[in-house]
Amino acid sequence: PVLMLNLSELSDPALWSFLLRFVDRNIPALARFTESLEIEPDGLIRALGWKAHYRSRDEWKQWASLSEASEQLYLLYDFPLNVLRLWDRIDDSSRSQWMDLWKARGFKKNLVKEIIQYYHDLSPQQRQQALQDALEFSAKWKARSGSFPAEQIRDQLYRQRYPEISGLQEQVFQLQKALPGHKKLSYIIPDHLEAGHLDIRLRIESEEDLQELFQLVLEANRGGKIQELLKLIQ
Repeated sequence: PVLMLNLSELSDPALWSFLLRFVDRNIPALARFTESLEIEPDGLIRALGWKAHYRSRDEWKQWASLSEASEQLYLLYDFPLNVLRLWDRIDDSSRSQWMDLWKARGFKKNLVKEIIQYYHDLSPQQRQQALQDALEFSAKWKARSGSFPAEQIRDQLYRQRYPEISGLQEQVFQLQKALPGHKKLSYIIPDHLEAGHLDIRLRIESEEDLQELFQLVLEANRGGKIQELLKLIQ
């Protein structure tokens, strides 16, 4: 043995702080370890930098009950418990196919998180179609240079999860194209139309810029297009 301890010693936060220097911070595995041996987890919870109270103890039991698939996802992306719980509710076959796609195409953590959240909220039929669409998109991707457009798969799922907002986004896009354009004038609209306001960014480098750009904004306002945009995003 490298180290011999009494079970009672495993309630000491200082001991766990020492052990965590040599042990992977695999939270699901650590939680299973303490639960299987009925070790009081407070010392380990504190050593991980969390507060030990009734809520964290309850969450600790949930960490211990996660599936192997969720543990693998945690080791890859370090997701919080709420995301892993959603992942646990998806069938094994779908999880395996998604995981293969993410690894093969190098999906970023934030995209994987959003995909899980949107995918979980779909009906079984929608899930099947969404996964099929994602796999087909990947298979048909012909580009050999540049990064794989993983965000497009996220966007496909978003449209299935929020069809009403997706329809509004298309209307907003068309109105935005109709606004007076200029390389120093930007209309910034929130991706999911959730902010309820429109940001207009002007880049002023001279007095001429000031006059020209404000004239364009006034023109857009007189045409009623800004008001139409505001109605769609509020």
